[in-house]
Amino acid sequence: MAMRLLAPAFIAALSFAPAAALSPVHEALRTRRTVHNFDNSRDVPDEVLHRAIEAATYAPNHKMTEPWLFRRLGTDAIEAIAALNAASIADPEKAAKKAKRWAEIKNWLVVTSRITPGD
Repeated sequence: MAMRLLAPAFIAALSFAPAAALSPVHEALRTRRTVHNFDNSRDVPDEVLHRAIEAATYAPNHKMTEPWLFRRLGTDAIEAIAALNAASIADPEKAAKKAKRWAEIKNWLVVTSRITPGD
């Protein structure tokens, strides 16, 4: 059976559905925002980190290859990433500001994925 495209009117109706009509997951996805200001006064408890990683491992993956690696970064790695990111900014003042802000974020969890032939 061929997949049919949703009519634009139907898509528009979904976009403006009342919040009460949306599932909690749909509502979370629809209203999510990128956070740039982190609370660095608190550590992320290991239990919270482990639950987040466990939830992430349920993501679909090709032939159950589970190609991801989760890494909690230490101070040296955080400072190196902050410097690399700042190096891509032409304005020295903006670069310094970004390097400082990124270096101050102490709870980094980086997710990487193995590249397989044909990707």
